[in-house]
Amino acid sequence: SVGLLVMTNSSGLAAKLTTPGLCEKEYLLRVNPVPDQASLLRLRSGVGIDDKPKNSDRGQTQPCDVTIVESGDKSAVLRFTIREGRNRQLRR
Repeated sequence: SVGLLVMTNSSGLAAKLTTPGLCEKEYLLRVNPVPDQASLLRLRSGVGIDDKPKNSDRGQTQPCDVTIVESGDKSAVLRFTIREGRNRQLRR
């Protein structure tokens, strides 16, 4: 896992960086097996996660960008760009 620590005394910058939806976050994930196009489409349009019922506003993730960066026989590396900060959103 790699991250970035930003220290600032600018309240405006801090608000922009920490307000959900204002700052995109990009992740590279290795997944097994290689996802098909239908799976990628579901991920791109938003999926239900376990913390809330699917019909509530927090039960469905916001749409995200997903691209295959590298693909092998059994696994692939995906680039996810998300705009919200759900707890462990990508692990679920």
